[in-house]
Amino acid sequence: PAFTHGLTPVVLSGVLIDKIISKDYADRLVLIYKGKHLELCALGKEELILMKCFAGREKDIPHVRALIKKNPDLKIVDKRLEELMNKRIPQASKAADFFDDICSQLGVAP
Repeated sequence: PAFTHGLTPVVLSGVLIDKIISKDYADRLVLIYKGKHLELCALGKEELILMKCFAGREKDIPHVRALIKKNPDLKIVDKRLEELMNKRIPQASKAADFFDDICSQLGVAP
């Protein structure tokens, strides 16, 4: 988590990002740069979709659509949203609705 590296915690829709992304997010990190002394990784498509759904802004809709078209594991996203709703994490239900609406529009099932 960001806290262990001395980074400022990130809050999305009133929820710490550490609460939103899955514990196994590191398994899906994408290497974006590898230098002699530095490697940079970005979050995987599934975590990006989760964060976009929690933000739930109009401008996030085309981003989520584009990410879904890149064939992420939508079951990971759906399962994580269900876990967060069961934990009563604020905004999880709205994020799940946002995700379901976009999946429905694209004719894909999580």
